Amino acid sequence: MKAHSLFHRWLGTASTWFARMRRGDARARTAKFHRWLTADPANQLEYAKRELAWELAGELARDPNIADWLAEAQNPPRDSRRTRLVWAVAMSLCAAGALSVAYLIWPTPWEQYTTRVGERRTIVLADESRIELNTDTRIRVIYGRKTRRVELERGEATFRVARNPSRPFEVWSHGGVARALGTEFNVLSLFADVTVTVLSGKVEVLAATAQENVQHSDGVVLLSGQELSYSGTTLSHLRGADTQRVRAWQSGRVAFEDVRLAEALAEFNRYTSTPVVIQDPALEHIRVSGVFRIGETDALLNALHTAFGIEAAPSSTAIELRAGDLDSTPR
Repeated sequence: MKAHSLFHRWLGTASTWFARMRRGDARARTAKFHRWLTADPANQLEYAKRELAWELAGELARDPNIADWLAEAQNPPRDSRRTRLVWAVAMSLCAAGALSVAYLIWPTPWEQYTTRVGERRTIVLADESRIELNTDTRIRVIYGRKTRRVELERGEATFRVARNPSRPFEVWSHGGVARALGTEFNVLSLFADVTVTVLSGKVEVLAATAQENVQHSDGVVLLSGQELSYSGTTLSHLRGADTQRVRAWQSGRVAFEDVRLAEALAEFNRYTSTPVVIQDPALEHIRVSGVFRIGETDALLNALHTAFGIEAAPSSTAIELRAGDLDSTPR
């Protein structure tokens, strides 16, 4: 009973909307339907699979070979061996069609991968595409017949995509999508802000407004060495990519160049369970550069003390930074 109810719970929403659309239900064309369709990329995927299944079923119904075999099966010849053969072939054709329809309707298998704070991990997919996960990252991989899809729920990952024009490779995060055109690229997703960095090849980026009809919407194409960010429906301008930062974390380091101390610590703290925080607001706008191994908090604190006289004091939950004697400290 439980399995039966779970099946109908899964089948219900997408199939109900599809049935209402097929019978011309006026209520199905309301804003409520479009809100449901665009609320989650999975809704669009499931609805599209039902459309494909319907088309396939129609093709099977029009197939003259299947019609002939079924007609002969209903009016079998007198030869019993031929009768059994006719039924066997007819049932095989119907079963093949049913399996094809079921393949389209049944949920696409997916795998979830995660990393802990400070952990990195490399995933090799079935088509030899590679995903390198950075700290505190969670993704879901969905491979279908016509598409390769990764949902980046949080964190950061670099994708080295095996070229296959017939099966686009897409990375979805916070409503937007980065579609690879045979390439290596990085996606950083922090809260609702997403940054796409192209390391080689080309990537097309579409913001949340493209979700309703993503296959036909215009996107922004990024070339090697370019990046952009999006948040909600807003795309930033193209800019030069910070490839040093990406290559650094791939080799187990944290790198920043001429950025505010507040920004540098935000990046450094992604890799540690004991964050380094600023207690004195005057320190936030100090500009810093550096490369540190992941987990080497002492090296960072020593560098800040040597260059700016900044003092560090541990608390129960963090390491707090306060201004020291800047005038007497060499820079």
